[in-house]
Amino acid sequence: MYNFKIKTFINEESLLKYVSDYDVFRYYIGDFIIGKAFNSPFRTDKHASFNIGYNSITNRLYYNDYILGGGSFINFVMYKYALPYREACNKIVIDLGLQQYFHLFNLDKKTPVENKKFIKSTENEIIKFKKETNLTAKTRAWLQYDIDYWKQYGISMETLKKYNVYPVEYAMIGDKIIKLELHAYVFIEYKDDDKTITIYQPYSTTQKWMKNHNASVWYGWTQLPPKGKSLIITKSRKDIMSICENTGIPVTALQNEKILPKNHIMEQLKSRFDLIYVLYDNDFDKPVNWGREFGEKFANEYNLFQIEIPDELESKDFSELVLNHGITKASDILYDLISDALPF
Repeated sequence: MYNFKIKTFINEESLLKYVSDYDVFRYYIGDFIIGKAFNSPFRTDKHASFNIGYNSITNRLYYNDYILGGGSFINFVMYKYALPYREACNKIVIDLGLQQYFHLFNLDKKTPVENKKFIKSTENEIIKFKKETNLTAKTRAWLQYDIDYWKQYGISMETLKKYNVYPVEYAMIGDKIIKLELHAYVFIEYKDDDKTITIYQPYSTTQKWMKNHNASVWYGWTQLPPKGKSLIITKSRKDIMSICENTGIPVTALQNEKILPKNHIMEQLKSRFDLIYVLYDNDFDKPVNWGREFGEKFANEYNLFQIEIPDELESKDFSELVLNHGITKASDILYDLISDALPF
């Protein structure tokens, strides 16, 4: 038994600031499908007599054992390991590696308690969905780890709200509910009074993106000013927000680097902005530098200025440049690239 020192009272609400109920259930049970019955983890079970369902009123998951009843993720740990409430909460902190958030230490060793490696929550079923035409998302509150994720790229809450970015807990494709990873965000775009979305899971190894945009939707288009001196066309919403916040330069993006826009759209942009730059990825560590090739093709097609982050900085895009070298240096480098690209 560890001699614990606890500076923060741990309960269900405080735990949910740093981990989802899905993650806790998945850690102790393994992969499961919300709403689908399976064998009870409490006993040897010949028939499926246990499920975990979603309550749309509380926005929480609850288990239901057909013999023993049910409850929250904490009730599950209490029953499974025969622990009182507070010790069950402590066990979740230790097992899922959340000690740093609750200042939970082993005083005998003066070091954080050893824990199993945290398992990110990703349902394998997500990769089955290739065309998410009927895609919606359930948002959740902003938590500290969300703010910290975007802050490392120089992106503030003000900018996230400006660009209609929100953290999400579930994706829905028709009546199918998909539990998303700990870091999951929805990007909302508006075009011709239609709302479409992209769901972004930055650490996903199965499906990083889900979206129902068509190729005509530009990221960040509605946030552009009516006119301006310069415009940067880049390749992602993250880069749009990072560039715009830290340099003040208007930015927009097509949905991927392979797409070329329609001529009348480029004519409109040229009428609104004096100088237009293409800043695509510098895939310096790949056998083929596709960002460079697509960027050059785009710039040559419409007589634009193609700029690229130098190889020696080992950063494929602007947001990674901020992550690797800081906001000030990244901004100075971009200003220099713009200046050097001009023929006068």
